[in-house]
Amino acid sequence: IKYANYPLVSRVENEKVYYDNVYVYFNSGTAVLDGDTFLNGSLCKHTGEHVLTVTDGEKASVVKFTTDNIPLSCSLKEGDGYSYVSFSYGTATLNGFPYFSGDKITSNGKHTVVLTGPYGNTKTFDFNLSFAPPEIKGVENGEIYSTPKRINVATGGKIFLNGKEMPSEFTVFEEGQHTL
Repeated sequence: IKYANYPLVSRVENEKVYYDNVYVYFNSGTAVLDGDTFLNGSLCKHTGEHVLTVTDGEKASVVKFTTDNIPLSCSLKEGDGYSYVSFSYGTATLNGFPYFSGDKITSNGKHTVVLTGPYGNTKTFDFNLSFAPPEIKGVENGEIYSTPKRINVATGGKIFLNGKEMPSEFTVFEEGQHTL
């Protein structure tokens, strides 16, 4: 029995990767994590590769492990006639092809971004894009109306009346020429 009476370490295993903060426990002795004193039951909260050495007399247990606890996240942003995904951590693919934060996306339809952290964790984000102009109901270009008109944007998107953003449905009561 090679490891009889050696300090036992729990919650981390040799050569494993953890994608969250981890609390590390040991049953006896004193510990050093990455060269610094480490107390039993303490939180290992720094991303990276770690070496934990637990010593009890002349016997020592060494565990090498990695933590990557920075969350993978991204945001979808709109440009003029395009969209793009912004992220600051990891690498990404868009529909299976390499993608760099801020690259323009101009195609309609369903898209999938897969972010991958430096130690292999992944997170998938699905979204749909449509660059077709919004379908406007209730008024026609160049027409003149003598009564208030209810306007509806049927296909989503943003709508502006005389430069002011409006909800997807609204009524125009004011007389005069308007730009939609």
